[in-house]
Amino acid sequence: MRGAAPLLTLLFGYVFLREQVSDGVIAGIFLVSAGVILLGLRKTTSSAHHLKALLFALGNALVIALYTIVDGHGVRLSNNAWSYVSLLMFSHGCVFLSLVLWQRHRQQSLPESFSYIKSRLMYPLIGGTCIIGSYSIALWAMTQAPISLVAAVRETSVLFAFLFGTLYLKESPYPQRMIGALGICLGLVLIRIY
Repeated sequence: MRGAAPLLTLLFGYVFLREQVSDGVIAGIFLVSAGVILLGLRKTTSSAHHLKALLFALGNALVIALYTIVDGHGVRLSNNAWSYVSLLMFSHGCVFLSLVLWQRHRQQSLPESFSYIKSRLMYPLIGGTCIIGSYSIALWAMTQAPISLVAAVRETSVLFAFLFGTLYLKESPYPQRMIGALGICLGLVLIRIY
């Protein structure tokens, strides 16, 4: 569930790292989270399906909050955001490449698997560069500001998706989404002021 992760990060940051933020920042994080949740809510026909999806989404939010706290604390301990990110991404890349080769090897020979990867190399290079760049900036920011604050600001990317969908894809900005977007903006203002 987009939006729940910053709230959990706020809680875990306080419990595990003793991070303290002002009441205004807490209110801002709550507003950002509520806005993101409102932007993402969908109508569903099956309550059993809805409950299952909600549980998976909350589980995902828990994982996001935990890796955010772990990485935020790790980058602070390393004293060098760029070396931490480099090691993190290199280790993730090795694991991911191994999994891809293992999966492809079940269907093809190893040379065919490498040929498959080589023919599509530009996609992971572009995507990987974007991921490394954005996460590096976020982790560096966690060395400068409270982790929960950075986590809340990162969630505002859905506001840009909402604006893109409304302006370029001509999606209907129905009232619930407008209220969600307003909540995100007000939350950011509170975070900035306090």
